Amino acid sequence: MENNLLQDITIYHNNNNTWVRYNLKASVRNTFNKNRDNTGSNNVNRALIRIFDVKGYKSKYNIQDGDVIVSKNVNDNISSAPLTVLRANYGKDNVYSVNSVEKFVFDDLELSHIKIGAI
Repeated sequence: MENNLLQDITIYHNNNNTWVRYNLKASVRNTFNKNRDNTGSNNVNRALIRIFDVKGYKSKYNIQDGDVIVSKNVNDNISSAPLTVLRANYGKDNVYSVNSVEKFVFDDLELSHIKIGAI
């Protein structure tokens, strides 16, 4: 994936009530439309985030429903209420709550990605 399409993001992953921070590169598209994911359920997302490091998923970084993403490179350590704290620090438009995570692997590995829906 072309680097000029990617931006810094920070994932705050809830690992047994401890918030683990991962700083990555991703494609972030602000959106507000109705989407259908591959499970057939409808959802409304404020952001569609694609991480192209598929090999690092579950080994270098983790993400799940309920995690928090900041669309910037930040280094805050969070102990509780990350959505509230991070929105106060970085604004509602830059902080998202993850509501879906899907892994897509294609024959052309450059197209493979982790697709994250977030509100």
